[in-house]
Amino acid sequence: QGTLAERETTYQFVQVVRESGGRTVMRFDDGIADQSVYRADTALTGGEWDMPLVVPPLLAGTMRHVLVIGNAGGTTARVLASEYPGIDIDAVELDPVVTQLAREYMGLDTIPNLHVITADGREYLETTSKRYDLIIVDAYRTEYIPFYLATQEFFSLVRAHVNPGGGIALNVERVPGNNDLVRAVAGTVATVFRQVWVWPALHFNELVVGLSDPIPPASLAQRLTVMPPNIQVLRPLVVSQAYVAQPPTDPLTDDRAPVEWITDRAILTYIAAGGTLDEQLLPTAP
Repeated sequence: QGTLAERETTYQFVQVVRESGGRTVMRFDDGIADQSVYRADTALTGGEWDMPLVVPPLLAGTMRHVLVIGNAGGTTARVLASEYPGIDIDAVELDPVVTQLAREYMGLDTIPNLHVITADGREYLETTSKRYDLIIVDAYRTEYIPFYLATQEFFSLVRAHVNPGGGIALNVERVPGNNDLVRAVAGTVATVFRQVWVWPALHFNELVVGLSDPIPPASLAQRLTVMPPNIQVLRPLVVSQAYVAQPPTDPLTDDRAPVEWITDRAILTYIAAGGTLDEQLLPTAP
């Protein structure tokens, strides 16, 4: 009910559904998770797409140029452009059909200063000379982060495209009670970036932030006071929950990055224990 479009693409099955209340969602393959959400009256979602909004105050310089790897329906780009007007956003999306559907049903073309690039995220970084103040990685294939977007080599490539004082932000999946994947990814980022913060924002998603210029933990609350008014409700959550991650002795590499095994083990253990999809949204939810 409410289905607007369905496509079988080169990469996946894509469905766009309009739900009661005016929310349009984009789902891939099994349809368990919403890959993108769209409301005509607000950019804020209360979901994982709002997590990167807390990052700009942590950067050493002004955020002007942003790269989003894993654009899908443009939810992350939309909320960034809404809360930080005037920024320039490059958004990489592998599947051109996803971009087409986002233009048709999710207002993609109404996002200011958005430039969509059809490419694999790592391939794009390997073939461009552009640099960014913030690079956001939100690329999934069903429940999995592609392993080659979670390795030391990839984060070194990202670091080479980050401006001085800039950083990286990653949406990393988890299940309640199991932080194995977050620990592995955050630790690997910490082998490349000088400081890494982890914010366990949601039951099933955490934000990993790599900074090229570290900030004293005691200054976190003060740095976040400059966030836009609409997202100040996130400040006490970040201050009370965020922590600094340390580099491990065995980071994920292109030769060894068992992202799928770590994810499968966490999900199956959670299901076996009777876990349910009981996500609690952030206070930025409409």
